[in-house]
Amino acid sequence: MDKRLLVMKWDYKYDKESTWFDEDSGEERYELIEGASYTLPHISKKSLEIRSVKTEGDLIHAEIYVDHHTYTVRENGEPVVGYAYYDYSVAGDSVSQTLCMDFSIA
Repeated sequence: MDKRLLVMKWDYKYDKESTWFDEDSGEERYELIEGASYTLPHISKKSLEIRSVKTEGDLIHAEIYVDHHTYTVRENGEPVVGYAYYDYSVAGDSVSQTLCMDFSIA
């Protein structure tokens, strides 16, 4: 069986006091290694953890944990949507970061 990867397509939004905005998008591929942890793009304070990797017949499914939420991603299944948020204050201004992610197995 070929090595499978967790694919994460993401859209990032940054908002500082509704006066400065930034957006970005991309795709990351991670090895499906149980117990592995990867830093999220743009939000380095948050990470993605692969909690379990199991095989059912010829198909793989993985349980992942991101920003206090657990998601189950199945090979050949519909992409799973997840979100990560990070809000903080800098020099008295409120900053909000949002990362919307679609997970699948390839």
